[in-house]
Amino acid sequence: MKGGDEMNKSKQWAVQLTGVLMGLYSFFLTLNISFDWLTVDSISAFVPLVVAIVAFGGTVYPTFKNTFLFKNGKRQAELIEKGKLYEIEKEDEQENKIEKDDEK
Repeated sequence: MKGGDEMNKSKQWAVQLTGVLMGLYSFFLTLNISFDWLTVDSISAFVPLVVAIVAFGGTVYPTFKNTFLFKNGKRQAELIEKGKLYEIEKEDEQENKIEKDDEK
């Protein structure tokens, strides 16, 4: 499943981002550099926001791509509504097979 893999990747990125931010936080503390806004709580709140943005982007991009960028996406949507997508795919496969046979 593609969606599950993307979510696992976003969680992995979130864990890595958390590690980097915590490392920066610890490094700044050892140098006696402090920022009021950089705390463990702010880092813990920031990471779920990044995960949500990545998940949202992973949903919006394919929808946008299929809806607005490609004629094939529009054609597939129309055929799905009519229940004829399977029939058209079968015809396309047969046409491709005929073209390959002609090339030989």
